[in-house]
Amino acid sequence: MSQPIRALASDTIAILGDADDLLSLYDEARIFVAPTQYAAGIPLKIIDACAHGVPVVCTSLLLRQLTWSDGVDVLSADSPEDFANRCASLYLEEDIWRGLRANALRRIETDYSRQTFRTSLERVIQ
Repeated sequence: MSQPIRALASDTIAILGDADDLLSLYDEARIFVAPTQYAAGIPLKIIDACAHGVPVVCTSLLLRQLTWSDGVDVLSADSPEDFANRCASLYLEEDIWRGLRANALRRIETDYSRQTFRTSLERVIQ
């Protein structure tokens, strides 16, 4: 892990390396932050976090890839200041946290459930 990354660690922030199992981390997390600037395809990190009930702050790039809504399913930010503000509000404001969590879980069920995949696959095969 690089020195600048290690420098972010504090009494309240732990910087972790690679993890073999994310389940225990999701159980302990209040929010998931995805500041990705370059990406292609499906943002599986966000889908996985949301599927485990962890609300997300991500870049507008990832939001567009998901085709979800800012402020409804996840929070989106691009500048460091906006990221900090959106993370703080999601972390501190229970109503926002609960609403995003519930909406994201509904989106996971609608967009990524086994039944949704099965129906899409059957449609393609026929």
